[in-house]
Amino acid sequence: MTALRERVAELTSEASDGDVTADEILVHGGSLIALGVSSLATMRLIAAVEVEFGVELDLDTLAFDPDDFDDLVRHLAERGARAADG
Repeated sequence: MTALRERVAELTSEASDGDVTADEILVHGGSLIALGVSSLATMRLIAAVEVEFGVELDLDTLAFDPDDFDDLVRHLAERGARAADG
């Protein structure tokens, strides 16, 4: 799950236009809002994750907390998402 976590951190940084680095996300995890990720960036992240991993994340069902980085990664792993090798 480490590769998945790293890739989602990269996508999160990209979605925030670099306001938060992947390293900051990996070190702190948890609340994206507390890290400075805006709600718009979170929506961009959800869209990027859906494209990257070929999954649909239905925010209406609330199967995960979209503000919680670690919960998002856990949810993706449970759905079978895998980061591409190298």
